[in-house]
Amino acid sequence: EAELAPVDPSAAPATVEHTTVLYLQVAAAYNLINRDTGVLGDVSDPYVVAQVGSMTQQTPVINNELNPVWQENNQFSFNIVDHSADRYLELKVMNSNVMKDDSLGSIRVDTRSIDPGQWHHYRLKLEEGQGGELEFDVFLKPAAPCKPQQRADELLGQAEAEMSKFYPHGFEGALPLLRDGSPSKALLHVFIEVEPQGVKLARRGSGHRRTGSEMSHSPRMGGHRRTTSEMSFVSMRSGSLLYGPTGAGKPQAVPEIAATAASDRQPPGEVKEADKSVLQIRVNQAIDLPNRDTGFFGDVSDPYVIVRAAGVEQKTPVIMNNLNPVWEEGNLFTFDISADDHIVELKVMDSNTFKDSLLGSCELDLRSIQHGMWTSFREKTGGGELVFDLFFKPTECA
Repeated sequence: EAELAPVDPSAAPATVEHTTVLYLQVAAAYNLINRDTGVLGDVSDPYVVAQVGSMTQQTPVINNELNPVWQENNQFSFNIVDHSADRYLELKVMNSNVMKDDSLGSIRVDTRSIDPGQWHHYRLKLEEGQGGELEFDVFLKPAAPCKPQQRADELLGQAEAEMSKFYPHGFEGALPLLRDGSPSKALLHVFIEVEPQGVKLARRGSGHRRTGSEMSHSPRMGGHRRTTSEMSFVSMRSGSLLYGPTGAGKPQAVPEIAATAASDRQPPGEVKEADKSVLQIRVNQAIDLPNRDTGFFGDVSDPYVIVRAAGVEQKTPVIMNNLNPVWEEGNLFTFDISADDHIVELKVMDSNTFKDSLLGSCELDLRSIQHGMWTSFREKTGGGELVFDLFFKPTECA
């Protein structure tokens, strides 16, 4: 057995902020195929090519050796930026030749199967390697949660509404945006719910919303018209228009989490809000789903998606008779995530009269995704594909 150098975590470069990094150390290969003449010790001259997404790195060539050991220039790091394109670590053992190099076998590792935060040792058989094996170590370092960068936002406009417009029945519609006190062409779509004093309305979430009476008696309101920035206690389906550093002077839509009164949001006995992270998932569409229905006269699967995180399940509406459904309403979900909640599960289901059937599923580990920004995913579910967007904002570190 070859004498291998131990992995050295300190040898890898530092993590890029908000980016997951995969570290790799190639150790050795065993019982490789001989692709050369075999005369007078002329056997394969192996080296290893490592690839994640479009980034490729390789070890040095070791001449005339079917059991090579790499001890120099064998440590690599890869920044995982796109979690779909950068999902797999591919390792190819090659035979170096003057004209064209030959393959001695390959291995493919799904990075999402790697438990982050520790080194993992592998010795795996090479595909099409005729019994050859490759030995290597990997370490997956998830993006570290950090405080977002401070930036100066520019106000593009504000909307105002008289109390009578939404009290007592609530309001949903478009309000004109004012800029420097004058109307602009822009509109802000808002959805406002009002809970009258003493009346318990059905909750869509666990958070308490201030009542209409509490609103009208708030000392800081003073009887003047309430602007949308002051109405922090209402639920709003909208986006804020901001100038961001990447916008190059153009407005961009920034998805917002539905606001509630922070002081009232914490039920007794649960984790404090400051100790929780925020997860948002928007389910967009499914592709090439299997048919679990009769197939006669257009009778195909009636899909919907269940999203489960932190022990809570939420689901999209059912779309009837469609193997390529697109969700545009009721498809955005918000979860409070504690430090021990890492796994998000998405199940595509077929709605039936008696018992719903599973069309496919996928899982994500929140420790291995980018933080503080929306990321798009297109995941195989074992029965078609699921397209969704995810935003994860961990609790700020000190």
